[in-house]
Amino acid sequence: MGLDMSILKVKKGESIDWEDRSSFEEVFYWVKFNALHGWFVKHVQDGKDDCGDYIIPKSKLDYLLEVLEDVNKRPRSAKRLLPTESGFFFGGTEYDEYYFDNVKKSVTTIRSILADTDFETEDLYYTSSW
Repeated sequence: MGLDMSILKVKKGESIDWEDRSSFEEVFYWVKFNALHGWFVKHVQDGKDDCGDYIIPKSKLDYLLEVLEDVNKRPRSAKRLLPTESGFFFGGTEYDEYYFDNVKKSVTTIRSILADTDFETEDLYYTSSW
């Protein structure tokens, strides 16, 4: 139990059908990376932290990659650019090895998602649960 986070890919204009798992592809999954969850809440979900499904515009994913790369190159910027968030079962709030391992993994993953997504025919969604 804890903070689970996913990016899902669906055909453009379609919504996620949780009853039909074939209606979407999970392209990435994180556990308890609360700083990234906070970023999505602020920049994609308009501040609503409600476990909903939110379309991620390509421009937001491009911006997220810039933030992650900056934090990866300049760890001292983490607190300002990608601050940790506390919450029930959200994991630790330290800027430690776990945090920076998640940043590095996320840089690689977001680059791959951007390269492998046809934004003309596919939508990406961010979703979370705890």
